[in-house]
Amino acid sequence: MRAIVGRLSDLSLPELLRLLAAASASGELALRNGQGECQLRVASGMVEGVFAPPVLAAFHRREGSFSFRPGPVPSELEWQPMEEFLVRLARLPWEASQQARDELSELRETLSEVAPVPATRRVLVVAGDPRPYRGLEVEWGKRGWELVVTGNPTWPTEESFDAVVVHLPGSATLAGQGDLWLAILRHAQEQEPPVPVVWVGGLVDARLRHEAVQAGAAFLLPAPAGEVGEAARWFREDLTTVLERVLQRPTTATAGEGWAFREFFLALHAETTPEETRASLLRLAAHSFSRGLLVGVAEAHLEVLGGFGFSPIPKRLPRGVEVLEKVIAEGIRLEGQSVSEGLGGLVVGGDGLWAFPLRRREGTVGLLLASGKRPGADLRELANVLPGATALLGL
Repeated sequence: MRAIVGRLSDLSLPELLRLLAAASASGELALRNGQGECQLRVASGMVEGVFAPPVLAAFHRREGSFSFRPGPVPSELEWQPMEEFLVRLARLPWEASQQARDELSELRETLSEVAPVPATRRVLVVAGDPRPYRGLEVEWGKRGWELVVTGNPTWPTEESFDAVVVHLPGSATLAGQGDLWLAILRHAQEQEPPVPVVWVGGLVDARLRHEAVQAGAAFLLPAPAGEVGEAARWFREDLTTVLERVLQRPTTATAGEGWAFREFFLALHAETTPEETRASLLRLAAHSFSRGLLVGVAEAHLEVLGGFGFSPIPKRLPRGVEVLEKVIAEGIRLEGQSVSEGLGGLVVGGDGLWAFPLRRREGTVGLLLASGKRPGADLRELANVLPGATALLGL
């Protein structure tokens, strides 16, 4: 995890804490605003129970700035689960932060936190081996999630879900059956709105992993070695955190763009693989354009690393297209340029071409190419984050 600095007006305290929890980050979060300065320690989804005025002003008013520095934290602090910490902040207005709270009120809060929660979300788990999911019905039920587990790699007839976990069987059982599991992922993306899918296992198969990313998997997780032990517990905790994040994503186009930006922001600051960062960037770009390609610049061609919006996606594009050669040479963004070349199906009709250079010290090493700009699309966030993303994209 890398250091993060920003303004709470751009990224709220709950959003920031959830991003840090999703990245299993540990370190010190400094908050500065008109109420003063306060240090808040976080560790793998847990937060130090500090309710000082700067924290309350940051939560309720999005006032001031923040800086997070990763590092070790003391184990003897008064730790609270992140969501519990946010619930307590929401119940305590910052103006009344110094007022004592009676014991009966504390008891009511405690009871409300452990009371049964009506199921509001349905999570489908399609698993070659359902054993790692034993006991999750109770834990997820407390969050308002209904768990449906099946070992049959098909979508249940006439049923709808808010999220799907596709847990592939072991490599010996999986041989030759990858397309069955990919079909579930593709079916989920065809729903309206698309259903987020967490892809578990099969990561050593480069082709299958690539297909899952291209088909729209929201997150990739390695499968646990068994159903018991510390590794299995970590897997269940990680899966719960990832599902919590994807289930909180709004479904409107505007809100979706905000979540895509926050996801890419997390990918830039967490220890993610280049493949995950590329997929996150393409999801962000898809909120602004109907078609896109991420390419690496080689001497004789452009190597396609991923794309969206059309099929088939080419594996390579030729060098020598004049407008692209100018972008590569000068490192200047291309905005809605008319081109005669179709670029493998990327540009159709009267759509203009957009090209964002990805540069290193030696020059342009990659391009984000896009066309079909969506009405009202704001490209400022995309343009602002790209310069710092080159190294993390594996270019």
